[in-house]
Formats: sequence, C-alpha cells, structure tokens
Amino acid sequence: MNLQERIDLTRAHQELLDAAPEGTSWRDVMVDLDSLRRIGKWLHRHAERVCSDERYCQDLNKWERIEGLKEARAKAIVAGYRGLAVSFQSDPRGCALTVHSDDGAPYEYGRQHVVLAE
Repeated sequence: MNLQERIDLTRAHQELLDAAPEGTSWRDVMVDLDSLRRIGKWLHRHAERVCSDERYCQDLNKWERIEGLKEARAKAIVAGYRGLAVSFQSDPRGCALTVHSDDGAPYEYGRQHVVLAE
C-alpha cells in the first residue's frame, strides 16, 4: 500500500465508521476498507490486462467469472453501510471501483471515491 492509499483510507475511515451499523468497531471498518482497496486494485489490473494482453484474453471467461465474484463481494461489503453504494467501470484509465452515496451523488471526502484502484 502506497502513501496516497494510506491517506485515502485514513480520510474515509471516520465517514465510513459513521455510516456503519451500530456496534461496528473501527477495526472492522478498516478491514472492509482494505478489502475494497484490494478488490479495486484487482479490478483495475484486470481492466489493464483485458485492454493490452492477448494471452490474458484467451482465458477471459475464467477472468470474467472472477470479476463477477469480486464485484459481488464489494457490493456485499458496502451493503452494510447506511446510505452508500458501489459502482464499477472497466476503463483502465480511471477508478475501477467507486463508493458513492446511494442517491447517485459522489461520496466525497476530498477525492470523490473511497478506494483508489489505480
């Protein structure tokens, strides 16, 4: 984890802790944030490989199944937080996983997304 990712996780932590169900510890929130960060990084690498690696695309059905599982896991994590939702995009030039308010407005704490997946 690089310095910017640590800063982003620290900034997001208190806001997610406020949105967490009653009785959720700060450690549980950090585990969820770290899981989302890891999923986002995997989705970003997957998007890069699909875009640039022909050998990777030979097993694309396998990778798309894994992608679906990762996205389902991220949705399950975020579902536990009041007022939050998660969205995905497969363009490797952007953020693969974004956590936002469930009314569609960006979930802002400074960078408009909780998980950097770049």
